[in-house]
Amino acid sequence: IWVGRRYPLLEDPRVTKLLKKAPKNVKFINFIPDIIEAYSGSDIFLFPSYCENQGIVLMEAASCKLPIICRNLKAYDDWLKNEHNCLMASTEREFIERFEKLSNNSSLRKKLAKQAYEDVKQHSLERIGNQLKEIYEKLLDGEYS
Repeated sequence: IWVGRRYPLLEDPRVTKLLKKAPKNVKFINFIPDIIEAYSGSDIFLFPSYCENQGIVLMEAASCKLPIICRNLKAYDDWLKNEHNCLMASTEREFIERFEKLSNNSSLRKKLAKQAYEDVKQHSLERIGNQLKEIYEKLLDGEYS
C-alpha cells in the first residue's frame, strides 16, 4: 500500500512509468488526514527510498511499533541500526530477502519493532524541544559568542 500524495510533475519519469505498470496487489491511497490509521493497519513498514534527510516516516512507523525495512543510507546512521531496530537493504534482492525474513519470523518482527520504538523516543518532540530551549537559553545568557 502506497499512502500519501504523489507529485507527478516533480517525480522522475522512470518512477511514473513503473507506477503505471504496478502489479494488481499494489494499492495507491492518497492523503490520509490521520496517518496513524495507515500505520495501524500494517504489519511491516518497507521504505526503499534512495534519498532522505532523516526519514520522518520511519520515525512515525517506529512510533507505531512497526518493524522497519529500509535502505542502508548514511542519513539514518544516528539511530537506525541493521538487525538492532530495523533491517537494511541496498539491492532489490536484499529487500525481498529482508521482507521474506520478517514475514516468516514473528519474534524478529516484535524484537525490531520494540527496539525501534524505544530508540525513536530519543527524537521525541518533547526531548528535542527541551534541547532547543536549553540552547536558546544559553544563547540569551551569552554562553555562546
